[in-house]
Amino acid sequence: MAQALARHVHQNLPLYFLVGCAFVVGILLGAAVVLLLGKGQEVELAAHLDNLFRQIVVAEPVAGAVTARAALKGIKEIGFFWILGLTVIGSPLIVASVLVKGFVLGFTVAFLVQEKALEGIVLSLLSVMPGNIIRLPAILAGAVLALSFSWSLVKGNLGLKAGSFLGQLVAYSLAMAFLAVVVMGSGWIEAYLVPPLARFALQYF
Repeated sequence: MAQALARHVHQNLPLYFLVGCAFVVGILLGAAVVLLLGKGQEVELAAHLDNLFRQIVVAEPVAGAVTARAALKGIKEIGFFWILGLTVIGSPLIVASVLVKGFVLGFTVAFLVQEKALEGIVLSLLSVMPGNIIRLPAILAGAVLALSFSWSLVKGNLGLKAGSFLGQLVAYSLAMAFLAVVVMGSGWIEAYLVPPLARFALQYF
């Protein structure tokens, strides 16, 4: 298993570099946009953020609903990449999707830190990062798998025989299904771990 994973990473190192760069660029763009917000936009977003935090503090736990939403979101995210990987024109959309995910993360963390200072840093670490520790690597790996499969179709590297192509398709689909399960699993963290950590940060920082 470890050897297969190492071989996969080595064979797709340029794609991992491309996806990583897109993600980092997205983070930087998200953080930069925070600095460019107008005063009115900043006040409106800050008010919305404060209202959201108040709801977190007083809300009753609804772990089952949160887990279900996160599971559905995970299926959609990986399923979107899986479909794009089956096309020969989906590569730009895959990279753009990774950039958008980086943008959202960068904007969220930068805005929290700008508005809440130390509390924003703690909130980022305790509420934003825990679920993403599992979700983001799986999402980025899914993007690489989709790009690799799509580009193999373009170059004709999957072979002309139906059996060969079918075998590669099954392997690709199983790998993406595994990543979908991993992303769905991050919903457990968002449902059971993040809410108490967020309440702790809001009450003590």
